[in-house]
Amino acid sequence: MTDKNHAWYEDPAVEYLYLASSTKNMRGYHAPIVNPKITFTGTNSFIDFANFIGNYFGPNDKRLLIVVDKELRQMGEKTGNRLSEMKGFNYKIFDNVLSDAPKNTLMEGVKICSEFVPKAIIAIGGGSTMDTAKGIFLLYEKPNVNLNNLIIPSYLGLRKKIDLLIAIPTTSGTGSEATTTSVITDTDRNPPKKTAVTLYELCPDIAVLHYDFVKSMPSELTAGTGMDALSHALGAYMLTMSNVYTDMHNLKAIELILEYLPRAVKRGNDMEAREKMLLAAYIAGVGFSNVVTSFDHGLGHSFGAIFHVHHGAAVGIFLPTAIAFQAKNSNRFIDIAQLFDVDIREKPKNIILKELLGNLRRFVQSIGFPTSVKELEKPQISYEKYSKEIDQMVKYAYKDVTRLFSARRVTMSQVHRLFEVGYENKIENLLDLYYH
Repeated sequence: MTDKNHAWYEDPAVEYLYLASSTKNMRGYHAPIVNPKITFTGTNSFIDFANFIGNYFGPNDKRLLIVVDKELRQMGEKTGNRLSEMKGFNYKIFDNVLSDAPKNTLMEGVKICSEFVPKAIIAIGGGSTMDTAKGIFLLYEKPNVNLNNLIIPSYLGLRKKIDLLIAIPTTSGTGSEATTTSVITDTDRNPPKKTAVTLYELCPDIAVLHYDFVKSMPSELTAGTGMDALSHALGAYMLTMSNVYTDMHNLKAIELILEYLPRAVKRGNDMEAREKMLLAAYIAGVGFSNVVTSFDHGLGHSFGAIFHVHHGAAVGIFLPTAIAFQAKNSNRFIDIAQLFDVDIREKPKNIILKELLGNLRRFVQSIGFPTSVKELEKPQISYEKYSKEIDQMVKYAYKDVTRLFSARRVTMSQVHRLFEVGYENKIENLLDLYYH
């Protein structure tokens, strides 16, 4: 494996192995299924969860570390107080949640764990909070672990100190409550490097899906996180390494998002839409975590890092770009097209793809979401400013782990072309990615 200054996917030998496997149909060869042991859903989900952990832990083990960002600290305290009143738990709050979970910050949480000795960690929040909780859990259990060598199917023998890792999402997008991955910035490296840490053991034991935790999301965040969930499900379905289990999750997630995301964006108090979007994000999390995300995420990671764009917006903008590019090597977009009400009967592939891209664009417009970099308002990015950064974005995206799993092999020049097309995402330019 690699040393401490390089992630596993930066190793040329490992890269070659994954590139080779992604060009073939790998279904049924390596397809483990990992998801939370218990997921509490429905209007009584929090009480069901409280009853479960109240009985799970004995009176001397009822100590919780609640991880929540500063903006949601009051929600974390309210949750801790409810569990204290209902089931006699003691808790401490860790709220120094930062984007991409810097390791030196995670070690602050590890110190709290060493002193307080919690038996469970509860993450209440979005992706960054989930990443932080998973990172604290990992480093508390294994403080000297090399973050850059952690890849499925590595097994570390965690849960010697922490019995349960629990996730309560406050957004409907990341799906991290159901995934095996944590994005951590390794601050031991010079310069610090963001790395995807993937372990079966990082999948939460318990997920709690209750609309009370998401009902205050503003419409813009609802749209952005919803597009992240759509990118997870749709992108993962395109990949050759998907399987029957992941397919059924990803297709159902797409179906739910198409029906309920517009309602959740338009009416935040539509609790049915909120609940269904929570489920859709969770189902998509199960679907993509048991495969991987598509290259729209690699493009979005690079673009978002340079221009400081919300993750959901960044990956959502490049979703049609990645679909069109991979459609040359994969017919799986045809199944997706039918969910977007495309009549595929007696139509050639290029027409089906064109209609899918058109209907996807109209759906994105219906929720007030940008269909291209040019349409972004926060921030507004001129073509001149964008073009100056393309070379750097290409370097970042080419090193992103998602490139290794693309249904179509990606070269540096093709990454450059994908970024060029993504600025406006014109249908004719997207189709050109398919043709060439």
